[in-house]
Amino acid sequence: MFEGTPYYGYDTQIEGTIPLYRFYNAGLDAHFYTPSAEERDFLIESPDYQSEGGDDGIAFYVEPADM
Repeated sequence: MFEGTPYYGYDTQIEGTIPLYRFYNAGLDAHFYTPSAEERDFLIESPDYQSEGGDDGIAFYVEPADM
């Protein structure tokens, strides 16, 4: 069942967008995404995760979710 587009990602930051960080865990064969710089810093230091968004972990920029 298609639930619609969850978000749009931009290669460069435009007004109103935030970074989304992407990491890969080979042991789990799973990707992990987070907008949290705190989680990013933890995962960069973890031997279990590899950044897939460059040195800073940014995969792309997204509009923040309405809460």
